[in-house]
Amino acid sequence: MRYYEFIVEYKTEITKNKFGDKILDKLQIQDIIDLKPDIEAGRPMSKPTDYQQLALHIMGVGGRTSSPVSPWENVDQELFDKHKNEIVEKIIAQFEDFDPTANKQYMPYLLNWYVNSDEIGRDKFPNLEDARSTLKESLIMYYKLRERIPEKYRDIGQYKSVGDFMNGVQALQSQYGKQEKLDPGDTEVIYDSKYATIYWAKD
Repeated sequence: MRYYEFIVEYKTEITKNKFGDKILDKLQIQDIIDLKPDIEAGRPMSKPTDYQQLALHIMGVGGRTSSPVSPWENVDQELFDKHKNEIVEKIIAQFEDFDPTANKQYMPYLLNWYVNSDEIGRDKFPNLEDARSTLKESLIMYYKLRERIPEKYRDIGQYKSVGDFMNGVQALQSQYGKQEKLDPGDTEVIYDSKYATIYWAKD
């Protein structure tokens, strides 16, 4: 058994203690509260990211409406302090859903990629919709490939960002993934060689 295959019991509370403040820093809600006097003086407020939108929902403000009023105008220090714990728990629960492993062994890497991600470019963390689909699919594929890929690729910790990871999984799948063979249905083989097989469809 290799070091990266050790089964460690996952505990949400430990993850919360380790990443809670970093998650809140990444959401930048405190920065926005501190900047509110400048914003009220005429500086425009940024549109919330998906993760900020989730936090705003937990705080009971900022529904997805066409209102010209920014949801940030309803956020103050007291409201944020009251919901910090719930915000962290909800973000962690979202990431736990991305992780396909039984013991949530990818959670530290996912959260580390998130809190250290860029705001734009290749190393930007996917929005919630893409994370629930593309990122989750990459994690599932990586988990399925772990027995077939060379040992040097089996440590997920070698990927420094979510972009590196997703590109790496795509390359590994192309090289080491199983080629799915489609059911040809009711057909007759009319040509077969090492380069191609041609079927004549009967149905």
